[in-house]
Order: sequence, then C-alpha cells, then structure tokens
Amino acid sequence: MKLLDTLMQKPWQDSGYLPEAGTGRDAGSVGLWVGLAVITSLFVLFMLSAIMRSQSPDWQPLTEQPWQPLFDLTPLWINTLVLLCSSLVMQLACLQRREGGGMLAMAAALSLALVFLVGQWSVWQAFAERGFGLQSGPAAGFYFLLTGLHAVHLVAALLVVSFILPELWRDTGLARLRLLTRYWHYLFLLWCVLFALISRPPATYKLLAALCGIDTGG
Repeated sequence: MKLLDTLMQKPWQDSGYLPEAGTGRDAGSVGLWVGLAVITSLFVLFMLSAIMRSQSPDWQPLTEQPWQPLFDLTPLWINTLVLLCSSLVMQLACLQRREGGGMLAMAAALSLALVFLVGQWSVWQAFAERGFGLQSGPAAGFYFLLTGLHAVHLVAALLVVSFILPELWRDTGLARLRLLTRYWHYLFLLWCVLFALISRPPATYKLLAALCGIDTGG
C-alpha cells in the first residue's frame, strides 16, 4: 500500500514546492569566487609587469632616500590598520546580523573604509608634492596604478552596499552580508600583498625578477 500511495502522488500539483534553500546562496558564492579569481588575475598581471619594469635603468626607487615618498611608511601602516579594523568590524556586523543587529557595526565598517580611502588620497597628494606624479616615472606610475585600482574596487563595493543596504536587514539579507564580508576580507588581504610589494627595496624587486626568470643583467 505504501508503494501504491507513492505512485498515486502528484507532486506537480503541490504549490508549496520551493527550490533548495542553498541554491541561491551557492550561486552567489560561486559568482563571488569567480569574480575574485578575475580580480586576482588582473592584479597578478600588473604586479608581474611592475617587477619586469623594475629592471629597466629608468626605474627610480621610492623607498631608499628621505626625500622619496615611501621612505617613511608610517602613513601606509596607518591606512593598513584602518582597513584591518574595517574588515574586522564588518565581520562583527555579519555575526550580529544573525541576532537581528549589526547595523551600527556595519556603519562603522563603512566609515573606516572611507577613512582608508581618505588616507590613500593623502598619500597620493604627498607623492605629487614631492614631484612623483602619475607620469613622473615607471615606479610612481605603477604605484598609482596598483593602489588606485585597489581603491576603485573598494569604492565600487561601497556603492553596491549603498544600494543594497536596506535589503541586508531583510529575511534574505544574511547570505548577501556574508558575501559582502568575504569581499571585504579579500580587499584587505589584497592590500597587504600590494603593500608588501610597493614598500620593498630594489634588491627585493631584483630577487623577484630573478625568481620569475627575468634577466636582471647579472
């Protein structure tokens, strides 16, 4: 009888059928990972280009002399700390969202991200004041390219958040907030990699070029 009951069922008449709960979330997660892979590839290409270009005679170091803009890295360390705090507070917002809260933490995370961008802008201004403008040389040019591209991704994230902010506190908002938090952490880790590269002395660039198989001229 149980088999007969099963055969007599008409699932196509059930109006309450819903897709699996995790389908949408998984699709979003996959989309985010694909996007991060594309962004990572883009930055890797630019970083490799910088390493290759650093072996040219006209590559002027930015970290060796007091008059060079990256001799004192304190402003960039402060910016790094601010972005770290933004990432941690964003994680706190995600955790508090499960209990229905987190809006204050979210506002703090976004504010810290804006502070980071202001700090980056002040460093760019310091570059220009010392004569290291966008077109002053390949080293400064790559600095503006890498840090500017990172800032563009952060600004884009802030714009997206401004549009979807009300939705993050609806019933389906937690999954989106998790993806957003993951992206925030990614931007912080990406900045750490960029910071590690742009703050290195010429000897490190030469070593990286040799490891990449680039002819460093002995």
